[in-house]
Amino acid sequence: FAGGQNGSIYVYNPLLEPKRVQTTLKYPIQSLPPMPTVEEDEDKKKKKKKKKKKKVKQDRLTNSIILPNHVMTFSQKGIVHLIDENGQARELTKLPLTCPLKFATFIDTHQCVLLAFSDQTVVFYDIQHGIYSVSEDKLSESAISGEYHHGLLFTITTTQNVRVYDIEKNHRFVERHHFVLPDKKSITAFVYLPKQKLLIIGNMKAKIWVIQMDTNNVSSPLLIDQGNMLFSIRYHEKTQRLYFSCMHAIYTYRIQDAKLILTNILRVANVIPRPEYLFVNSDNQDMMCYGYFATQLVRYNITKRQVEFSIKGSKSGTVYSPQKVLLESKIELSQINCPSTQIPFSSLNGVINHGREILDCIALTPNLYMTSSEDTSIHLFRRSQLDHSLAHCETLERHTQAIKCLTSCSFDDSVSYVFMGGGKEQLSCYCISNETGHSLAEVFHVNSLSYRDAFYSKEIQQSLDFDHVTFRITSLSCMALKNTNKILLAAGSSDSMVKVFLVDPNERSICLIYGIRTHSRTLVTNVNLFKMQDHLFVSSSSTNGTFAVTPLPSDCLNNSFIPKTIHKTSYQEKEFQLASTFVSRFHESGIQDVSINIDSNVLCVATAGDDQDVAYTKIPYKSLISVEDSTCEGSVQTNAHASSVNGISLCYPYLFSVSMDQRLCVWEISETSLSFSQGIRIDIADPQALLVQRLSNTSFLIQVVGCGIQTVQFELLKKKNQFI
Repeated sequence: FAGGQNGSIYVYNPLLEPKRVQTTLKYPIQSLPPMPTVEEDEDKKKKKKKKKKKKVKQDRLTNSIILPNHVMTFSQKGIVHLIDENGQARELTKLPLTCPLKFATFIDTHQCVLLAFSDQTVVFYDIQHGIYSVSEDKLSESAISGEYHHGLLFTITTTQNVRVYDIEKNHRFVERHHFVLPDKKSITAFVYLPKQKLLIIGNMKAKIWVIQMDTNNVSSPLLIDQGNMLFSIRYHEKTQRLYFSCMHAIYTYRIQDAKLILTNILRVANVIPRPEYLFVNSDNQDMMCYGYFATQLVRYNITKRQVEFSIKGSKSGTVYSPQKVLLESKIELSQINCPSTQIPFSSLNGVINHGREILDCIALTPNLYMTSSEDTSIHLFRRSQLDHSLAHCETLERHTQAIKCLTSCSFDDSVSYVFMGGGKEQLSCYCISNETGHSLAEVFHVNSLSYRDAFYSKEIQQSLDFDHVTFRITSLSCMALKNTNKILLAAGSSDSMVKVFLVDPNERSICLIYGIRTHSRTLVTNVNLFKMQDHLFVSSSSTNGTFAVTPLPSDCLNNSFIPKTIHKTSYQEKEFQLASTFVSRFHESGIQDVSINIDSNVLCVATAGDDQDVAYTKIPYKSLISVEDSTCEGSVQTNAHASSVNGISLCYPYLFSVSMDQRLCVWEISETSLSFSQGIRIDIADPQALLVQRLSNTSFLIQVVGCGIQTVQFELLKKKNQFI
């Protein structure tokens, strides 16, 4: 039904003819009577005639700078105060104001204060003698802010450009550099590195430019935080790291060849959502931050990752204690102490060199790994068996958006077929050599996953006649069919479906054969293909906490299997859609990761959820093939972590889990119950996935990926299990 301004109501039937009006209902438009005029009272008219008294403008603080032992403040009327450490204020000589003061900065080499006005005039104030002197030189352009660093004056102009001046003797200065930025958004912070001769500039949209002062080269902008504002930039000389404080997060970068490389992301939304001011503590050289949480001013230690103190603000409202907001696990902190010795790990500043968070990691061989990232790249690297160090092999850059998931299979030990998906409508397959760690060929790359174009042979494409529908791939799982030399691929997507494809590597073709819609109106988070008693199954999980198992027809295992023609009503045909035999809800919220293991006639399932729980379930074979019998037994470890559990791996008799709280926990399995065994704090932020390899019966090698990749070894000892 659609209503128009002419008084008509149009009735449409989208099922029959969406663009044609079926019925029109006409109603007359009734004109409203004119608004009655109300005569104003004579008293109100008299009050309006009275002239308003002129308000006296109060003086207000406009600028302030920090001196070695004092704080110098400037007011709108030009009054200057000098405040000492005891809080005693002393009024100085009034400024010779002819126009507004824009900024003030302390020049330590000359022991004076530089004052810049809106008319480009510069005045120097001698602190010892209390004398003002107007410089003979003027700024090339009116500036809104400026700072003095290592003999240079950096100014931000009204046109959002950067001008650099060299301060000389007798209060003279000369312009040395002029940098024009392509983006005219407000510049919020900058920092100068004298040893590298680099100028780092950031604007309010969190775009960063690196300027080489010796060559006047301006780099392309780097977006460090999409949609959030940049507050402050600070360089830590002890660790040689750059810190960028944005809304809800603090980013750490290192500099290599005048390029910024991400090393860590610290999410601080729960303790200090607005980290506005960064500084280095002069006592212990810790990186500190001042910001706001609710109505409190919070001082946060970035190095130690703890709140040092908070001061209640003057605004009205509920004040939340930082101690209540800090997430604490149910597991005692004494049980999760950092180990004394640990395998060296490679973070984002290592050989992997991803520019954003790593989303997935798989092992092609025991020593050959592959990682996918939000920076749209794939990295192959090899691990040394001696010291577990990582050596980069190759980088694949085929996708245009973030690569969410990876999966691999092989027909022999020499070559692996790797499938990668994610982003919008993108799926790729590469042939990787297990010996060299390099790609041999690209099997296929689909850049538009539409039901019309992508997954069908040429004969089937001619019979299709329906609209273009797009989706995103969220999870992948594959299985090599050695008797047919084909690959079975299952893909979970954002349209609530699990799609099963048949891939022919020799023909470089991919064909959609089955579809599963067990999870209605939810996003499929994880899929797994497995074989049990000569039957193929595909398991799936979703964002509503449900876990499902669907048997696949045995026809696809035969060499003579030919996909049937799929018409435009393919998702309504019984031959195309498959029904799940086992459906159960394991978590109250979404399932992030699933790990399965087959023990004779029992399917063992471990799930990690957004509800901070870890679940372990045993499903018998008869429940997988029959809808009538859906019995299962298991246990749920509630509050296993203090945040969403993103990765889980089942290596009987142990279960490994990692969460956003940067904790890696080991759970011991006893029949169907879970008990906590050991834990460790992870050095990388935002853990996204977990990969566990069994080196021996008593040793496990664990890879945790997120803002970097960390390798940890877990040993089973007689007295006590521990990390090394």
